[in-house]
Amino acid sequence: MKERWKIAVISGEEFKEMLTKVLPKNYYEVEPLPDDSSLLETILRTSPDLVFLQLKEPNNCTFSIIREIKLLSPQTMVIVVGEVRTPDITIQAFRSQAFDVINWPTTEQELKERMRDAFVRKGIEASKNSKEQLSLSIVHQLRNPLGAISGHVQQLLRTLDRVSKSQIEEELRQVLFCCIRMEQSLNESINAQRGITQTRTTLDANTILENALALLTHRTGQKNITVAKSLCADLPCVKGNSKDLQEAFVNFITNSVEAMQEGGVLTIETGYKEGPYNLPGRWICVAIKDTGCGIKEEDMPWIFTPFFTTKGEKNIGLGLSIAKEVIESHHGHVEVNSKVAKGAKFYIYLPAAEE
Repeated sequence: MKERWKIAVISGEEFKEMLTKVLPKNYYEVEPLPDDSSLLETILRTSPDLVFLQLKEPNNCTFSIIREIKLLSPQTMVIVVGEVRTPDITIQAFRSQAFDVINWPTTEQELKERMRDAFVRKGIEASKNSKEQLSLSIVHQLRNPLGAISGHVQQLLRTLDRVSKSQIEEELRQVLFCCIRMEQSLNESINAQRGITQTRTTLDANTILENALALLTHRTGQKNITVAKSLCADLPCVKGNSKDLQEAFVNFITNSVEAMQEGGVLTIETGYKEGPYNLPGRWICVAIKDTGCGIKEEDMPWIFTPFFTTKGEKNIGLGLSIAKEVIESHHGHVEVNSKVAKGAKFYIYLPAAEE
């Protein structure tokens, strides 16, 4: 897993200053590149993930440099920065294999969005092309049910001498459920590699949420977290893959649980309403709220970026990325509201199944 993304910059000082402002600290290493004959040699030696290249006159010189960079380091993404006077400049940059073109001057918000797009693409490409990233994705899918199994077994061992047979049977049923879920995850990973698509059926989102919460009971109990549920009784069904949606809900809930270090309240709500951005049709809404540490404003644009994490080396940084990808693959949408020290609220919209 890449711990820090390496970014190389050949651009003006104002752009470099803005770039250092919008990038989350400790996750991205920004290095200046020489704007001379040693440029290509430096790129070949350092293999940066992303290069910001200043648009210079004549433009053909810039496009030639892009092609040479891609030839020497195909995995490096190139973003051109400069005054884009005509559409032809953008067309020529893309033909030269540039990933993006930023018209300078720009705003911090625009730069954040362009950076986020670049690293989402970079993370997806890494996931497709690297066995290591595939392994990390599988590890992430198995870690939650393994943790649940560990929690249920520990609970049994602590209380074995004073629990009823029915309570033991319930704990063992939960362990069996986790084992079945892990087997499904492995089978689906194998099927995905073989190009086998997953079937989608009509599902009750409330049931999927209850199953997701059951997997995390031991974690909420260990951290003294109160779970408050308000599930709509007549919630419309959705069409999808139950395993994938459950994994997404587990990841969203896990993120909230990890944000609460010393107890707190985890609130799960469901309902149905108009779609995001007033999209037509009926939509269900799943709200997952916590009273944890919240999300810093500068981190907000990056929370769904693969491998981005603020939780230390033990966290892979794939949970929210995978969850958002699953929701979007079901034609859904995710919104986030958060303030530091005031918790976070994730709103997950999914289209209701046609009756």
